[in-house]
Amino acid sequence: MPHRHRLPSHHLASLNASEPPTTFFEVDRPIRPPRSSLGPCSTLLLSHADCRGRQFDHIFGVWLSGAELLRSCTAEPRATDIVWTVSRDITRYAALLAEPGEIAVYLGNLVDSTYTGIYHANLTLHLYFHTAPPPTPQQADLIVPISRSLPLNDGQWFALQNATDVQGKKLAIPSNTYRAVLEVFVSFHSNNEFWYTNPPNDY
Repeated sequence: MPHRHRLPSHHLASLNASEPPTTFFEVDRPIRPPRSSLGPCSTLLLSHADCRGRQFDHIFGVWLSGAELLRSCTAEPRATDIVWTVSRDITRYAALLAEPGEIAVYLGNLVDSTYTGIYHANLTLHLYFHTAPPPTPQQADLIVPISRSLPLNDGQWFALQNATDVQGKKLAIPSNTYRAVLEVFVSFHSNNEFWYTNPPNDY
């Protein structure tokens, strides 16, 4: 059986459609890895959620110690309700479990008198330990997050508002580094949702 770290739904911000319009909810919690997590370990991040009421697709993200583990989108609700599950193998991020960190979740959602759907979600981290290293590619010795810092403010990602908007973060890479891999998450939001209908003039 795997070791589980769970962020239950009652820890998430409770939204009520009778309250003033809400444009997002977010939560961050400390996470302390089990003592044996320094050994060979395969890790699975599992997100399970449901929504009742009127809503549309909304972006959400999960970060651990500033490193983005998952970016996905909510399912389109049906007339009754909708339930969905998203999972991702995050074994490559095992170095983040070497010491206590902060796990953060963000969902850009609008709740008002028209869009009444409220999300209930569980986030579970499954840790599978092995007596011998599994036959997988070598994991990173160090992970350097490139993201906005906590506390959360519309998520830890960088939001680019126009073609001239430039954002960044200073970081340090150890001098004995012999290989580095850059992982980039890019997604469309708001008015850019249908970006493919407005191609650049060059094309």
